[in-house]
Amino acid sequence: MRFRVLRWIRSDAATGNRQFREDIIQTRRLTIGRGSDQHLQIADPKVFTNHAVIRPGRGREGAMVVEALTPSGVQVNGRTRIVATLAQGDEIRIGPAIIMVEPTPK
Repeated sequence: MRFRVLRWIRSDAATGNRQFREDIIQTRRLTIGRGSDQHLQIADPKVFTNHAVIRPGRGREGAMVVEALTPSGVQVNGRTRIVATLAQGDEIRIGPAIIMVEPTPK
């Protein structure tokens, strides 16, 4: 799977413009957590070292699932979940990080 990650770098208070750094990550499973070995590293003490993973789902092509690897789960569209099938527009929150599910470019 191909993941496009935009990391917020800074904002210009005068114009309101935000600057981002774009990374493309090609992997079967996107790991998320505080650990230095995670694809998406979230430096927050409330985030577990290996907190969650986004992986292929079953069924339709391109389906994705977020799976919490901790009992505290992850927030998907404001609800705590252990496992959730993702759709375009879904919002995942892990600690201070917000992950938005966008369509795959054709």
